[in-house]
Amino acid sequence: MMTHKREKQLIAALMHLNGLSSLNKTIIVWNDPKQSPPDFTNLNLTYEIQILKQKQNSINNRFLIYEEINTDAILTLDDDVYISHNVILLCFRVWKSDKYALVGVFPRRHDWNHRDQKWHYNAGNFCPTSMVLLGCAFYNKIYNYMYRTLMPKAIIRFVDEIFNCEDLAMNFLVANFTRRPPIRVKYQTSAYCKTCTSNLSLRKNHYEDRSKCLNQFSNIYGYMPLLYTYTSVNTDECLV
Repeated sequence: MMTHKREKQLIAALMHLNGLSSLNKTIIVWNDPKQSPPDFTNLNLTYEIQILKQKQNSINNRFLIYEEINTDAILTLDDDVYISHNVILLCFRVWKSDKYALVGVFPRRHDWNHRDQKWHYNAGNFCPTSMVLLGCAFYNKIYNYMYRTLMPKAIIRFVDEIFNCEDLAMNFLVANFTRRPPIRVKYQTSAYCKTCTSNLSLRKNHYEDRSKCLNQFSNIYGYMPLLYTYTSVNTDECLV
């Protein structure tokens, strides 16, 4: 879980994870180099916390190679997302059936516009899906290593420059490696903090920037690796 200057949101997110079975630990990527993280010992959490303070505020820090990760599965969560424990565990079960897949609950899609001959970022609860956001997603920890060692450096630099799209970059990496689309787990209920106002997705040029990323990344890769899927896992049918 990566965070920057949102202590109250972070505490709420940590409390929401209390009692989650199969949770080994929570690693907080503290992206504020100027401020020290608070003491969380008084929260009475049911799991271990490790705080990793970063030297610079880079959203690429989400994918550093952390020795503290000692499980094959990584659950990446935004600090303003509250997903029910049952749905998280369902995502985990789905991931265990395909440990090189990217499994998530927030679908997105890339669309080709014939007028301007460019890729466009499309958000919504629709089919087909070609990406999942990393606000709540499972993936194999090997992809952190691949992101830091095999991802084209031009993409790493572009993500830092635009301060956006690290999740899209990871979708590109996984699709290029597996040649398969992500697995979407349907989740109909709103999961985002309704009172949070500092989200990147609320920025005026957010969708324009995401479209720029799709075109930049595909140009760097030399092709569009993202693949569409019409299938999904329905939580209504699977939860017990």
